[in-house]
Amino acid sequence: MKININIKRQAGLTLMEFMIGTALSLLILLSLAELFNNHRLTYLLQHGLSRIQENGRFAQYIISKNVRMAGYQGCDASGGVTPNIIADPMPVNFDISTTGNIQGYNSNSSTWSPALPTAIEDSVVTGTDVISISFMEGTPDLSTTKMAVATSNITVNGRANIEANDIVMVTDCEYADIFRATAVSDSTGISHSDSGNTTASLSQAYQANAIVGKLALETFYIKDSGRTNAQGNAIFSLFSIDIDGNESELAEGIEDMQITYGRDTDGDFVADTYETADAIDTANNWSQVKTIKISLLVNSVEEVALIPQNYYYNGVSNITPTDKKLRKHWDIFITVRNKQLGL
Repeated sequence: MKININIKRQAGLTLMEFMIGTALSLLILLSLAELFNNHRLTYLLQHGLSRIQENGRFAQYIISKNVRMAGYQGCDASGGVTPNIIADPMPVNFDISTTGNIQGYNSNSSTWSPALPTAIEDSVVTGTDVISISFMEGTPDLSTTKMAVATSNITVNGRANIEANDIVMVTDCEYADIFRATAVSDSTGISHSDSGNTTASLSQAYQANAIVGKLALETFYIKDSGRTNAQGNAIFSLFSIDIDGNESELAEGIEDMQITYGRDTDGDFVADTYETADAIDTANNWSQVKTIKISLLVNSVEEVALIPQNYYYNGVSNITPTDKKLRKHWDIFITVRNKQLGL
């Protein structure tokens, strides 16, 4: 018996089948590429927003913390001490007057009023404001014995972390002196000779339990960090410099800072008007400042948007940038708590 079996061999794809398969494959690849790109853009946007939130919050924290310390020197808030300053020379970046523990600098295009401290005059970004705050650093200590005369050393338990050449403040909440420690010893105390001061004599011989502490000064400003983003644009950051000239970068992506000062004009401890630093300084009204409004413009550092994103800042809306960064206007309102010391 003969059985005929017809076996059909695969002869390959037709041109039409090949084209259809290729088209379907391309559609799938394009869909995957589009999905990947959408996820990438979403990640970049979320990362940019996260950087804005992180840098803005840290800038708010560090500025608020220091401004609230302005004028602190261990006394209650009832006094009004104007210190006797004998330290000579004072640090080059020290520009707090004897009538206020806060000093602002208002930007007028490429100049500042009043003039910036020499330590930062070539660093601050054009058009941005600057603020300086002075206060007694850390936890102040108490003197252990009465000074025999106004030139006597000040004896303090543990030296209050004070080292030779530090700028020091001593006060009994009625009088205050700012001097340079010319020598420090656990056994003999803190000296203030005329080798580092205009005179070796303080304004008085302080009794035991006078408050003694190292003087701190922090100045906040916007500066070019010296780095660039992926697009080659300069990265601006919030910086600070202390009384010894030590500069620190605090938060990147802070491109602008504008500051106004709430002034109490009727003595009820409530701000009645907000003025710029030059207006306050011209009228010598720093002692009337009760609150401070600091407006920061924070950006995402990198360009993460598809098109330029309009933003609002300092009373102006629909500002169109030349780049594709994200931006947020960050307002900080701070109450000045320690106005008792005229430092």
